[in-house]
Amino acid sequence: MILTFDDQRPLRAIQVYAIAIQAMYDLAQLPFLHTIREDLVEEIHGVDIRLVFISNPVPASQTMPLKAAHCVAALYRGVNVMTDGVIFCSLRCQMLIHDDKVGVMIIAPIKLAPHAGAHGIDDDKVERDARANDDTAAVAKLGVDNGEVEDAGRPGFVIKFHFLGKPIQNKEVFLVILEALTMAAPFSGNSDCEEYHVVSPDGSTAIIIDRVESPITLTYGWATRALKLLYQEIITPTRKFGDIYLELFLVGQKFGELRMLNILGARNSTAAKVEEQ
Repeated sequence: MILTFDDQRPLRAIQVYAIAIQAMYDLAQLPFLHTIREDLVEEIHGVDIRLVFISNPVPASQTMPLKAAHCVAALYRGVNVMTDGVIFCSLRCQMLIHDDKVGVMIIAPIKLAPHAGAHGIDDDKVERDARANDDTAAVAKLGVDNGEVEDAGRPGFVIKFHFLGKPIQNKEVFLVILEALTMAAPFSGNSDCEEYHVVSPDGSTAIIIDRVESPITLTYGWATRALKLLYQEIITPTRKFGDIYLELFLVGQKFGELRMLNILGARNSTAAKVEEQ
């Protein structure tokens, strides 16, 4: 893939992470080898960024069209390069397969991105409004260090959470959630998620998802939904960045646990696994 940045069109880092997490969740709901035939457009109310995946017409000589897997790899790579280089600005990523141009990912201000329109967005509302664009519509009971979130988009799905006191750098919270969604993307939403451990690129933060003894199966679909709710319905409104323990319930039955923890000295291979796709 070829990444091209335009530093004349800066982006706010928190907005990049918000749109990236939303897009990665949506990609994780698709079959990994799903063919992208129409443009995929991501927007969030309160975020002045649009993320677009555009599929190139496939010539007769080209054997592979744009797949969801390619979009996952491009998004993961683009956000991590932005973070490593502290270059949060408009990005155009040309996706290639054996030198064939199969598609483009664009992250840009809404007024400059494809399918632009007048949205009248307030940059400073991202922390409050990042979760207002989808079917989550959660009912939250938020305390200082604990609470619960009921997912109206998935009736009966409730998360109880407890902050554990140890802080995590804001950036690492965003990156480890993106990492976890990236690692989940190759799996079918109906696949069992018995044990799922992910470490952020710098090895400082981990997400651990475990099933518990229950008649309800913890699947990757539920795991990714929990990650989405963690970011949009817990981290965003509370603005708390630290170790957290989540219990996952469906119609009153506990069936899983999720921990996000500040750790040291670990290293994972997410990048290598994604780039192999």
